[in-house]
Amino acid sequence: MEPIGTITNFYPFLSEDTRKIVESVLKDAEGFEDFVSRLVDIVVDQAETNDFSYFSTIQVWLTQSKLLFNRLRKRLIEHEILRPWAFYFLQGNQVELSYDDFPNSIQKALEASPENWVRVHLLMVGAWFTRDLQRQRYLDEADELIEKYPELSCFSAEISIRRGWVMRFEGDIQGAMNQFEQAHKIAEDYNDILRMADARADYSASLKESDIFGAITQLEESYQIFKSIGATSWTINSAGNMGLFHTIIGEYDLAAEFYIEANRISQQTDWPKLATSVVLIRVYCDIDLPEEALEWIKWKRDCEDITPQILEDIISTEGYLFLLATARTLIQLGQHEMVPSLLSEAQNKILRRGDEVGLLTYNFVSGLLELALGNQDEGMQSIASALAEAERLNYQVSVNSTLIALAKAEVRNSKRTGSKGDIESSGPWMTRLEIHARERNYPGIKMQHALLKSEYQEKIGESEAALLTLQDALTFTDSLGVKTLRKRILKRLDELETSVKA
Repeated sequence: MEPIGTITNFYPFLSEDTRKIVESVLKDAEGFEDFVSRLVDIVVDQAETNDFSYFSTIQVWLTQSKLLFNRLRKRLIEHEILRPWAFYFLQGNQVELSYDDFPNSIQKALEASPENWVRVHLLMVGAWFTRDLQRQRYLDEADELIEKYPELSCFSAEISIRRGWVMRFEGDIQGAMNQFEQAHKIAEDYNDILRMADARADYSASLKESDIFGAITQLEESYQIFKSIGATSWTINSAGNMGLFHTIIGEYDLAAEFYIEANRISQQTDWPKLATSVVLIRVYCDIDLPEEALEWIKWKRDCEDITPQILEDIISTEGYLFLLATARTLIQLGQHEMVPSLLSEAQNKILRRGDEVGLLTYNFVSGLLELALGNQDEGMQSIASALAEAERLNYQVSVNSTLIALAKAEVRNSKRTGSKGDIESSGPWMTRLEIHARERNYPGIKMQHALLKSEYQEKIGESEAALLTLQDALTFTDSLGVKTLRKRILKRLDELETSVKA
């Protein structure tokens, strides 16, 4: 592996023996995570805890890999200076370490730490793990330490990144973006490749609210960097976010590719199957491919078929997002028997958790079931409620899905007419969908609107207008992300042209 500042910036602080070991490991490593894995191999066999242990622990922290952490778990929990990193990796696990013990643990570690470079990273861990005023205190103390010892400046990009996230949580998006830009510049000055990519990825997460296309460009660069240096966990994260960003603009084929790539890489780690399966099911349901969605339900459950027994087991063991994803798939497949039970259990879990996104998703899927059962008013009302909540939360994926579902139901319920009427829209929901897609320039959503609009136009006897609508839709984008939608549009065009000629 080529030397990068993420690793070499530590060299001035390491003993000569430790530096020689690190350089030897770096020479043989095939990527960043492989490099850290090799460090862990050495640490677990060492009897003493020294600067090599501190350096290796910090590198494990930088990988964000629980798989690597688990190999160091015993060493971290038992050693006073290393224990705070164990709290970071065991968030939510009160069995081995209690969250309430963290302030005392990190204070002891700071007092016992023999080196300032270790102390500044302990403060960063404190800033990542804690909240509110305590978090700010750790960041301020880290800044003060760097100001007192300027040789630690090579580590300051992390502080700017954390301050950026604090600002983002507080709603100061521009302030957050400024911090991420500052972090990128600092990291670039010190060739800290990992932090450069991290800062750019964090910048994209803030930018997506105002410029999703710019955010995709920024995140794509980070994704490629993470891949090139073998930062596995970071690559999985960025691939998943690329999947989300492409879902937002309706480029479903690219979204699926990124999610599948994240899944492929995650097989090398301990990342759960649930996250990948749920988002892929959503993507395939969004473009009316429930058979593909069903395959990911089978994959998640590691079964060849979804039997009533499997569904019962899903209801009793799975989280509410997977329950809702399964319910939505079955609705689209026309298999409604078990859907009420799936929805009921999902609702119980959501109410216990108090999750807003979970509740709007429940209302959306419940509305789909009502529509499928012929209860038009109840279904539309439930989905409209989900849309209102999605818009309040600015949850664009659900805004897209709910608007499309409402427009689709509106088209299906529209009446054939022999007189000239409004040939541009079936009603208010299609109009809202068109405005939403056009104002944000989401290519895939514009294509889905065009398909619905052409269906409505054909239904009212305006086949030539439908042809023009679909022909125009083919000009929106030539991205591979809309391959499925483009194929569907071409198929409809062929059918319409045959019909018009007849």
